[in-house]
Amino acid sequence: EAVLRELLGAESEQVFARLGDPEIKQALLEATQYAEKQGVFGVPSFSIDGGDLYWGQDRLSLVEEALCSEVEAPSSL
Repeated sequence: EAVLRELLGAESEQVFARLGDPEIKQALLEATQYAEKQGVFGVPSFSIDGGDLYWGQDRLSLVEEALCSEVEAPSSL
């Protein structure tokens, strides 16, 4: 906890105060369920427009490549 407080600095009190907030817990539960349905099994994980799942920091170049091809390809009208 001390390390997190140090990293968060001035915002640490706000963050720790909200940890028990039911709204925050519900949001985490929903995000976890969504990730599970998408096939996420580790972090970091990236999916572009619901397509292929890229898992792991070493796949960031593939994510970048996919994003660039999305920008270059004209969308269908």
